[in-house]
Amino acid sequence: MKKFSAVVMTVLMIVFFSPNVNALTITNGTEESLKITIEKWQRRIKPGDSATFTPTNPPVLLQFELRNHYIPCTANTEDNVLVKNTQCFVNGEASGESQVRM
Repeated sequence: MKKFSAVVMTVLMIVFFSPNVNALTITNGTEESLKITIEKWQRRIKPGDSATFTPTNPPVLLQFELRNHYIPCTANTEDNVLVKNTQCFVNGEASGESQVRM
């Protein structure tokens, strides 16, 4: 019982005393794989999937790459970013313009 109490107390301390972590969420609303570059972080997201990222120095420049388009976009912590039809939407508002990749 003492071990269980110690585990519960440790979990509660982590939850209540951990620093506030702010992360932005990125969702791929396209029909193809989306390559994301943020700071020094890169990831591919399949269609319909999402990823979260915690910026070290917000706001951050997001760079999205599709097969034929490049989309720069700026977002802050706790923002929801959706990439759909070669456009970036931050919290539901259009942001950034796509460029054709050569």
